[in-house]
Order: sequence, then structure tokens, then C-alpha cells
Amino acid sequence: MAVTFSDLHTEGGLKALEAFLAGKSYISGDKFTKDDVRVYAAVHGVPGDSFPNVCKWYNSVSSKLASSRLMGLVSWWGFLASQERLLV
Repeated sequence: MAVTFSDLHTEGGLKALEAFLAGKSYISGDKFTKDDVRVYAAVHGVPGDSFPNVCKWYNSVSSKLASSRLMGLVSWWGFLASQERLLV
């Protein structure tokens, strides 16, 4: 089942992601996947303190990406996400 996130650069989009991540470590459950990279690329910077689930997830994904070679893909997916809704 696909989940759609849109406007992750807005408060409304972050609220939807915050609710979605409640009780989850990653977008697809308990494992880091390409879905996390796609959604991460659509979030414009570290979310504020009013989104604790998103902040925890964002920092975890940042850490995994920093220790991998996926940063180029993040830029590409960020561009694509800015062009249309993000379907995960």
C-alpha cells in the first residue's frame, strides 16, 4: 500500500508526517529503506521541536545517509519531490 505525502515543507505536511511516524522508526516500519530517503529529500531541513517524531526520524535518516553514499540520491529525489506529490 502506497502512502502519499505532500507539502512536507509546510506545517500541515509535517503534521501529517508526524502523525504517520507515531510508533514507527522509519517510513516503512522498523527498517531504513529507500522510502525514507525519498521522504527525507522532500523535507526542507530539520523540523522544529513541535514535531518530535519527525525530528527523531529525520536525525536517524541523516545519520544513516552521512555514513553512506546515498547523498547524491537525496538531492535527486529532493528535486523530484519539489516537482510533484511524493508517493511512497
